Amino acid sequence: MNDIEERIRAALTPYRLDEELMPKRRALRPPSPARRRRIVAIVAAVVAVGLVSLVLVAVLPVGTPGGPNPAVASLLHRFERIAHDAAPEAVPQAGQYVYTKTRSAASYVFVSGDGKYRFVFSVPVTAQMWLGLDGSGRQVAAWGDPTFATEADHAAYEAYIASGGEQADHWQFDWGKTWNEVYGPGELGWRDTSSLPTDPTELGRLIDERRIVGGPAGDWESFALATDLIRDSYARPDLRAALYSYMAGLSGIEMLGNTTDALGRPGVALASTHDGMRYEVVFDRSSGKILEERDVVLEPAQRVYENPGPGEYLYAYAGQSASVTTYVTFSDVVDSMTQAPSR
Repeated sequence: MNDIEERIRAALTPYRLDEELMPKRRALRPPSPARRRRIVAIVAAVVAVGLVSLVLVAVLPVGTPGGPNPAVASLLHRFERIAHDAAPEAVPQAGQYVYTKTRSAASYVFVSGDGKYRFVFSVPVTAQMWLGLDGSGRQVAAWGDPTFATEADHAAYEAYIASGGEQADHWQFDWGKTWNEVYGPGELGWRDTSSLPTDPTELGRLIDERRIVGGPAGDWESFALATDLIRDSYARPDLRAALYSYMAGLSGIEMLGNTTDALGRPGVALASTHDGMRYEVVFDRSSGKILEERDVVLEPAQRVYENPGPGEYLYAYAGQSASVTTYVTFSDVVDSMTQAPSR
């Protein structure tokens, strides 16, 4: 078996990484609420057996050295107080599920197996997820229609289809399709945060030492890990408060100011920048909840960004968002895999 085939097999095989939710199969899976940078099968290779068709996905950006930004710290400490004062909320129990709904879009580059056709496109995905404490659950993902970066990209796609390239590459785009998959106990990753400390110093030490989730060193990565913990699986209010307090002490986090997410909801954006990428997180000012995450390309056009892991690539031109994930809702507790919150 050659190296390409090994990568394909690894990308298309169900497994968990750092106990985070991993797609079960299919290339070009929608971004999961659980750490896009770590989901090895998210674009599980636009590489079919015997060919080198690649789709592209971005590295989570990184902050710069220096002390905490006072404006950022003030905002996060306000979110800390809001979490401390939060009204009692439902905590997931055995037999229940945590429900998340996202709308996402990512920019990919496709290269045919013979290297003759290349085009950049973006495709929207609406995903619903039900995640149980035992690692069971359900995912429903509806893929929209693609848009192309330029007319030349669109023309290259049409030429690829007309050439019969899909048949030659044994490739199938998921555009316009809906996938509905159910998972048994242990097939998905539930991160149990119930035992994590709520003292910001102690919690921060565990994050800094990468004992909760692995990753490279640096406050930029710590910022990403803390946001993951806020909206991944379920984080109780006192844990959220500790995470906000911890993030307030990180260096290199920028205040981007007021913005709106893809749904038109007002928020305030914080960001860290590294390696030509800016990782932006939009928070609701009134609640501290995460509304949206964005990966924005800052380097000159034509650069390709690659993450660790087989087949993970994402592509965009300078100044464009390589990926945007909008959280319609998350951490809602429901009683079945067919129930969605009424609000």
